[in-house]
Amino acid sequence: MLRHGKTVQTPRLACNRTEAAHALGVSVDFFDEHVADELPCVRRGRLRLYPVAELERWLERAAERIGRGGLAVFSPFAAHRSAHLAHVAVVVLLWIVPWR
Repeated sequence: MLRHGKTVQTPRLACNRTEAAHALGVSVDFFDEHVADELPCVRRGRLRLYPVAELERWLERAAERIGRGGLAVFSPFAAHRSAHLAHVAVVVLLWIVPWR
């Protein structure tokens, strides 16, 4: 957009899947497999648009928090697979139980 001879940047409201993957720092394949199904999107024909605000919300929900002793504590939104939870439980137990 031009205003008085200057270019004005219009903020992006949505990204296509390649841009969304790039914005999150992951590959398009990873985005398709692990992220896209958790996000609302606008569909028009083959085009899928992911709102920037939803990408930011997903990132906040999926982020790990660091607990006492430097142990990663997973948010309930990110820990949605039972296999993943079982693995986390084993890691926590191995970290808590001292070896003798």
